[in-house]
Amino acid sequence: MALACAVAVAVGLPAADTSQAGPVKGGEIVAFCPLSHRAKDDPIVFPRRPGKSHSHDFYGNRSTNPHTTLFTLDGSSTNCAPRSDRSAYWVPTVYDDKTPVRTRKATFYYRADNVDPRSVSPYPRGLRVIAGNAKATGPVKPLVGQWGCQGTGLGGFDGIPSCPAGADLELLLRFPDCWDGRRLDSPDHKRHMAYSTAGRCPSSHRVAVPRLEYKIRYASRGGRGVALASGPGYTVHGDFFNAWAAGPLARRIRDCLHEEIKCGPGGRPL
Repeated sequence: MALACAVAVAVGLPAADTSQAGPVKGGEIVAFCPLSHRAKDDPIVFPRRPGKSHSHDFYGNRSTNPHTTLFTLDGSSTNCAPRSDRSAYWVPTVYDDKTPVRTRKATFYYRADNVDPRSVSPYPRGLRVIAGNAKATGPVKPLVGQWGCQGTGLGGFDGIPSCPAGADLELLLRFPDCWDGRRLDSPDHKRHMAYSTAGRCPSSHRVAVPRLEYKIRYASRGGRGVALASGPGYTVHGDFFNAWAAGPLARRIRDCLHEEIKCGPGGRPL
C-alpha cells in the first residue's frame, strides 16, 4: 500500500480508500456487454420523460429508452455475452472537456458475498436498482464507486485520477446484495435493497442476491478536464434493470456461485 500511495502522489492521484473494495471470492458469473448507445435518458429515475436526464452510456439491451419495461427488454436484442442476459446497464457518460470518452471494455460480474454462498437467490425479474449518488456534494463513505488505473494496482479513488502513461481509466461500481423480498423498486430506487455486512444481510433485507459489480475501462488516462455528465467523479452511479432469462440465471447461480466456481459467459467453469 505504501508503494501504491507513493506512485499515486507522483502522478497526481487523489487519496485512495480501498476499505470497501471487497474480496473476490470463488464464485463468479460474468457478462460482457459492449456500449450499446448514449442518450440523455434514465428509464428508472425519469420514466417516460425523454431527454430529462444527464447523458448516460447504455450497455446490454439495445432497446433501453425512457419507455423501457420488462416486456420491452424481453422482446428486444442484447449485445451481451451471454444472449440470455437482456438486462439494461447504464452509467453517466464520461467527458474529456466536452467530448464523450469511448468505452474500451465493459464487464459485469455477479459474485456471492454471503457467508453461505448457497443462500444466494436469483434476482426477481424486473428488479430495478441504483448504486451510487448522482447528487453527491462530496465523497460518500463507504465507497461503492471507485476509480483506478487499469493494470497498475492503483485504485480505490473517490475522484477521477490522472493515470500513468499507458494505463486506462477504470471504474468499479458495486451494487447491493440483499433484497427485501417484496419490492421490485422503491421511491428512491435504493431502499428495497441493502448491502451485506461481514457477509450477512440485515433483518430488513433477508434475501441474499448476487453482488453485481460494473467494471468499465475507458479510452482515457483521466486527469484534469475529465468528469462525469453528473459532475465530479464522486457523483458516479449506475442503474440496473434485470431482464436475465430466469432459467439461465438460476442455473449459473446454482452451478457457479453456490459451488464457488468462476464461470465464463457460457455459464461453465473457466
